[in-house]
Amino acid sequence: QDKAKELFKIGDIHGGAFCPENERSLRNCPVGSYCEDAGTIKPCPKGFFCPHKTRIPQIRCQNCGIGATQFQRQAYGYFVFGIPVAAILIYILYCACRNMVMKDKERRKILEIRLINAEHEREIKNKRRSQIELIRPKLHDIAERLGLSHIVKEGEQGIELEAEALFAKIDKSGDGFLSYDEIKKALNLKDVQSKEFVSIMNSRSESQGADSVEAGVFADLFLETMIRCSNFDPSPEDAAELYDCIYKEQLDADGDMINLNKLFDTRLSFFLSQKQIHDMIKMIKEANSSTSTLDVSSNQKQSLPQKKSMKHVFNSAMKDSFNSASNVNNETIGRQGFISIYPQVLFSVIQGNSIIPRGVDITFVDISLHINIGGNSTPVVDSVTGRLREKTMTAIMGGSGAGKTSLLNSLCGRAFYGKVTGNIFINGNQTTISEIKDSIGFVPQDDIVYSELTVLENFIFTGKFQLPVGTPIAHIEDLAHETIANLGLVNVAHNIVGDVTRRGVSGGEKKRVSIGLELMSKPSILFLDEPTSGLDASSAMLVMTVLRNLVDKQGVTVCCVIHQPRKFIYDLFDCLILLGVGGKMVYHGPSNKAKEYLNNLNYELPPGESVADWLIDISSGRLKPNKKLRRVESAGSTRKSITNSSFDIGNAPNSDFEEAKLNRAELYRKWCEHYEKLDHNALSFYKAPDSFPLPGSKSKPNFGKQLLHHVQRNFLVMKRNTESKLIDTAVMIMASVIIALMDGPLDLTREWHPHINDEFDVLTQNEIKYFIDWLPQLFKYAFKNSEPIEYAMKVGVITSVLIGLSATKVLTEKRLEFFRESGSGYNINAYFLAVNITSSVEHGSQLIFCAGISLWLRNSARSGLSYILNYISLGWICISWALLFPLIVPPKNVVLVTGFFMTFFGLLLSGALSPVLYEDLYDDKNTELAIISGLFSPTRYFIETMTVSEQRTLPAQSGFTVITSEAASLYNNATSFDLIGLAQNDMPDVTVQSSGGWFWGEWRSFLVGCTVRFAAFLALNICYRAKQAKVPFLKEMVTNRSALIAFNMMFIAFAAFLSLSVYYILN
Repeated sequence: QDKAKELFKIGDIHGGAFCPENERSLRNCPVGSYCEDAGTIKPCPKGFFCPHKTRIPQIRCQNCGIGATQFQRQAYGYFVFGIPVAAILIYILYCACRNMVMKDKERRKILEIRLINAEHEREIKNKRRSQIELIRPKLHDIAERLGLSHIVKEGEQGIELEAEALFAKIDKSGDGFLSYDEIKKALNLKDVQSKEFVSIMNSRSESQGADSVEAGVFADLFLETMIRCSNFDPSPEDAAELYDCIYKEQLDADGDMINLNKLFDTRLSFFLSQKQIHDMIKMIKEANSSTSTLDVSSNQKQSLPQKKSMKHVFNSAMKDSFNSASNVNNETIGRQGFISIYPQVLFSVIQGNSIIPRGVDITFVDISLHINIGGNSTPVVDSVTGRLREKTMTAIMGGSGAGKTSLLNSLCGRAFYGKVTGNIFINGNQTTISEIKDSIGFVPQDDIVYSELTVLENFIFTGKFQLPVGTPIAHIEDLAHETIANLGLVNVAHNIVGDVTRRGVSGGEKKRVSIGLELMSKPSILFLDEPTSGLDASSAMLVMTVLRNLVDKQGVTVCCVIHQPRKFIYDLFDCLILLGVGGKMVYHGPSNKAKEYLNNLNYELPPGESVADWLIDISSGRLKPNKKLRRVESAGSTRKSITNSSFDIGNAPNSDFEEAKLNRAELYRKWCEHYEKLDHNALSFYKAPDSFPLPGSKSKPNFGKQLLHHVQRNFLVMKRNTESKLIDTAVMIMASVIIALMDGPLDLTREWHPHINDEFDVLTQNEIKYFIDWLPQLFKYAFKNSEPIEYAMKVGVITSVLIGLSATKVLTEKRLEFFRESGSGYNINAYFLAVNITSSVEHGSQLIFCAGISLWLRNSARSGLSYILNYISLGWICISWALLFPLIVPPKNVVLVTGFFMTFFGLLLSGALSPVLYEDLYDDKNTELAIISGLFSPTRYFIETMTVSEQRTLPAQSGFTVITSEAASLYNNATSFDLIGLAQNDMPDVTVQSSGGWFWGEWRSFLVGCTVRFAAFLALNICYRAKQAKVPFLKEMVTNRSALIAFNMMFIAFAAFLSLSVYYILN
């Protein structure tokens, strides 16, 4: 024993042993006791824990009593961890019960809706009656002036309007149309009222932009239009009456003031759209806050009914109202101020913006798109020539396989999955579509929005990313509110958008939200892929009306793929591009001329059939000219020959394929002939205009700003998903608790006695080799205890799987949102760095909580800080891999690949389980295996660190620790760490007794995690380029210098971290 101290400096190897009577060998002091010498056994004092073979109590245990045989848990843990765990479980149960209650409420709501339908109809009738009461004096005056006894009367179905009689009385010419002047004179309308009357009627009829109204439209829409127009150009008395009505409707009005933000649900909604009400609120607020004048054009000033200037009227209103003591903010307005300012604001709102900036005009010549199918280049768009005229709305139509979406992608610069050829002229300038990418908006077919955010939040965040640098947040919010009003979303502005798992806005509203995201970037041209797909007729009409208003009111050029539109929707379009199978042109021109063109080719529209369906049938080759209503179906389907009302159904002959193909070929040939014969004037419709400036580029927020916005949005989304996150956390906690309870408190040692015969003779030999050979027998009680490493392996593998699967969701669930934003020009590296930050915070917090509970249940001998840091390091690596897999693995396989990777590599390459053991990993002959394990096994360092940290708390007589750090090298590889193959690259430092933990693996975990994350950055920039609407990777590296520099910097960082990781793995 003295020789061991002197030569090997490993301490008192017999310390903590005692010698029983009548025994020739020493025995290890039992757990719960300590042996100061070989003849004394004493119980472990209070506040300490004494494992086997303890000589002097050193391991502290606050709750351990005298002679405690295992660690005792701290009392505070029951409160620190019990209360949060109980709160999580209660919250989860609450959410489950709430969901059940909500489903029950929905069922009851459906029943209630059915029961109150009659009452609702009465309310509608009452509202209609109220609206009519507002204009009854006006209708009475009209009837007297025209010699009619009445216009409105009470009938069996309620209020009935004799609009046909009124129309016949006004229509002196009897041609079935009322001109602008006839309406103005007969109804005694002022200029602004009569113009708006015709505009409203035309917006709801086929006669877009006409100066007259037909009889049927007049009869259907007269009452609604009259209600709206009668409120235009009000007198001060009308304004006072309106104010009093609004004041009564706002039950929570502040004193004698009305709230401007609550005007949307007042009488104003009878005759103004949500956009017009929004504009009115905005104008009043601006005047309220700054007493500035309202800007109007000279033409508008001349048409004002008052002789006073707008400036005089507004300044007068300021003196009368806005500067009064009663008006304390710009959210409210008093009666006098409203009466003074309302007529002028209403006039400006009705007139709208008289100056619409020039839009974007795109002319395309011989545009083709070829994609590689089976090694062959196949055209999906074939030499198409046409034009998207500025400030117009163009439809792309055709049957299946006609290349509609392919043409749309080719025109908006998103067809990177193939090769696009041809010439593009933008505003008369030959260039590429990438030159105006900041002025393009693209709305995909799917409604891809952040379902966890409200409508307003979606728009504001989009504005932060898309609007130029330096745009004040107040301007972004104002644009968001304006967009909401333009899209008719005021009533759902603060509602969650929702998805299949949470109730939100309706399908039509969600489609408008998707459109609004693009409008937040203020585009000059908007491309849409089937905007009416999946919508009912009413919602589809509302969406398309919004797009029509964008063209008319804001001068946005709109182009969209449309599938089987109803007649009203078809009539909204100015131009039509009709494609046949293979992406060839069948017709291109004004939408209202398509029928005429095809009639000239001997195609006839059957009575009662939709024009759009008829066009698609023709373009597909299913209809033949001169064969009225004869349809040629594809093989395997039925062939229908419709004559009058009879149907003959039989098997389709094989020749139908060829017949349809010949029909299409004839259509293509006819169009080419038609195009070549166009005269100069007609050809100007398709030719590029005289050149005018391209839209200017925008300076979007830099990397740092976008990173901040992404982080803010990610945390908000995380907050809205609290229930899901808590369930994930509860599962992880449950796993930690179950494993800890199954394994019980930490056992540092086990019951083992050396049983060395003639122990004195063996340990007093002069030959050192005899001494070394017998040392393992003395240390077996510590290093043969496999419990620490088994526990670490269970916890490490299960936790890595749970964290890995949970961390993949942030990318897999928002995959489509990422693709859309990437195509819109967002900085993808800022997005991914934000995901790294928020994921690390989220899952790091979960792991800290799990580590705390595990530490409390496990009663570790090491410090709590090192225990928690061990968990965080495991999470760092697992999250890194979980963020890489969604970028390189198909989404359907991500879960399987992640689970397999964490389990397979976490078990078989960790070093804790055969066939790969720690002694193999530290063998100089197995450097490749060591590198593979260090880089790919998520539990490689977690298991070893957790095991070594516990074992180095033991005293020197355990064999794991020594008296001085030099002792391990003198010990000739015979410490307990050497015997089980742990921590071989940290000798001799690891042999110093310490309860502070072992941090050799933490630095390596950090380096490996950084390596994997930079690999993910590289994969982000290389993979799925087409889905991100980006040019191929190699092409971008050649053409985009900034992208090349950024990628090279990431690659250098990846190479640096990889080199450092390999170096430290081997050293």
